[in-house]
Amino acid sequence: MQGRVIVRDRNGRLHALDAATGQPASAPFDTLGKSDQAFVDASLVTLGQRTALVTTRGLVIHDAAGAIVAADALGRDTVVYPPQLGQTAAAIVETGPAESPDPGMIDGGLFNVHVVSLASGKALGQARIELPRAPSAVAIADGVIVVSCGSACVVLSAPAAP
Repeated sequence: MQGRVIVRDRNGRLHALDAATGQPASAPFDTLGKSDQAFVDASLVTLGQRTALVTTRGLVIHDAAGAIVAADALGRDTVVYPPQLGQTAAAIVETGPAESPDPGMIDGGLFNVHVVSLASGKALGQARIELPRAPSAVAIADGVIVVSCGSACVVLSAPAAP
């Protein structure tokens, strides 16, 4: 196949089409429920011969034939800020607090941050950070993860992929 185009059908399934013929190049991709119709933010990122599906439900990486080669282990109902991809790892931050240490804190609390390998989906690290509100931005670069919620910002060291 010279090239491919990935499309999403009305049922939320992803398909690879041969760019020259428009014919299906593979069976629908298994997205592990991370591409259902309820997602809001989603993108496909090319990683060499692989494609990363990044949604507010997490991360799934497929090879050129559409087979899963890596995925996060988060539950189907876990809502996250769209995973941010670094060179070897992804930062995934849950948008709902895991717990609220202060009963007066309405939107804030302790939020889970996950770092997973782009090669295998294996968990490389996890942290819980305290924020006054839900995260509004996440970035991963130069070995650090930055999580922001307005004027508050937390910087974490990103674990290195093996």
